[in-house]
Parts: sequence; structure tokens; C-alpha cells
Amino acid sequence: MRIERLASVRRDRGLTQAQLAERLGMQQPRISNMETGLSISRTLAERIAAELLCSVEDIKTPTEPTVTFKVSELPPQVLALLKK
Repeated sequence: MRIERLASVRRDRGLTQAQLAERLGMQQPRISNMETGLSISRTLAERIAAELLCSVEDIKTPTEPTVTFKVSELPPQVLALLKK
């Protein structure tokens, strides 16, 4: 399994690669490798997700294209549609 969205979630949680690696008991280069496409087991993905307080789906490579945006930057018209 690839977890390419790990970097985004990790940064959202305010953690560096080194801090996450320490919490997981591994070396920082391994975190870097995972963020750039290293395939890992589902068990390890679950450990990482638990440490980041998210689901595996939040960190794994999406099966279809995704768009990330800040809600605060959306125009009012789009916000109104999202509230429906």
C-alpha cells in the first residue's frame, strides 16, 4: 500500500518527519521514503494512521484525482452549495 498523502496529514498535525519517526520508533529517512512512494503493509499504515488520529484512507494514495482547498478561501456561492 502506498501512503502518499502522509506528508500532508503529518504537516496538518504540526509534525516533522523526525517527530513522527520518533513516535513510531523508526528512522526519519523511512518516513521520507513512505511519503515519496514506498509501499508498506496495511498493519504499518494502521499504526501511522492511529498516531496521526486519522484513518488509513486519509493517508493512502487516492485511487482517483483529488483536490485540496482551504474552506476559508472558498467563495460564498461554493460554501452555500457545500452546506446543502
